[in-house]
Amino acid sequence: MPGSGLGGVVQALDFLTASNRRGYDETPGDDAVLHARGKHVVVIGGGDTAMDCVRTSIRQGAEKVTCLYRRDRANMPGSVQEVKNAEEEGVEFAWLAASEAFLGDGTISGVRAHKMRLSCLMRLAVNRSKRCPIAASSSRPIS
Repeated sequence: MPGSGLGGVVQALDFLTASNRRGYDETPGDDAVLHARGKHVVVIGGGDTAMDCVRTSIRQGAEKVTCLYRRDRANMPGSVQEVKNAEEEGVEFAWLAASEAFLGDGTISGVRAHKMRLSCLMRLAVNRSKRCPIAASSSRPIS
């Protein structure tokens, strides 16, 4: 995805592994980029790994956490209970939003996303609605 090389763009498993190596309240050391304290965090995806990332970010003291997911709540693969818990903990969900690019000049400052809609006519083999970009919709930055 464009901008994936910007500073502050972190892979989920790197983030979770670093978190497991230290406690939530521990002061980040050399791996401070892998700690969410005081940051605006955007997690892209809707599975269990995404839920682990959003909830870990909250526990680490992120200022704001948004989960960007290209389908709606009903079509999200992650645990329903995990989503509910994340919302109760303060995570915001941007439903029907597909990531397009990471924004920034050297360091990430936001994520550009495209608004989506679900097609009721086309179903995937796993019985999830197919997502389609909304024609003539504009992208929106999320930070």
